[in-house]
Amino acid sequence: MKVTLSEFKTEDLERELEARRVVEAVHSLPKRIENPDFKPLLELCEKYIAALAEGGADEDFGHYIQEVAIEAVFGKEVWPWINTKL
Repeated sequence: MKVTLSEFKTEDLERELEARRVVEAVHSLPKRIENPDFKPLLELCEKYIAALAEGGADEDFGHYIQEVAIEAVFGKEVWPWINTKL
């Protein structure tokens, strides 16, 4: 028995298509932003250096710098993909 697309409701097809997009997004590598904005990363690095010069910095500073760097290169939308890999 051959099944055709006309046998399915449009809503069901759209739901299936969206589910496939989600799976594809999870399995494909994130794309780099074409024109990244490094200003937040530069500012955070300057704050880190200033904090060290004043006698110390929060031990989580490196983690914050990593987060801001990842977002500068890939955008905030990268976190769901990263979280599926951890």
